[in-house]
Amino acid sequence: MFMNDRYPEPLLNEPIPKLGLSTEFCLVAEFFGFNTLADLLELHMNDLLALPGFNHRLWNEYVAFLEERRMGHYLN
Repeated sequence: MFMNDRYPEPLLNEPIPKLGLSTEFCLVAEFFGFNTLADLLELHMNDLLALPGFNHRLWNEYVAFLEERRMGHYLN
């Protein structure tokens, strides 16, 4: 598996559908071509929230997922 130099944690490079996030989150991520959380981390919160369908509920799910795993420091 490819390991992103900026985000070396294996979890951030796993396919999003394998992470246990909601079906809605997975569908929206797939629609916009985000394969891993490392892909999402490249965008600022405002950029994500500007995407149709990426609402505050999904943002909160994303933040909670990262913070529960002590990776919230990557959020910009």
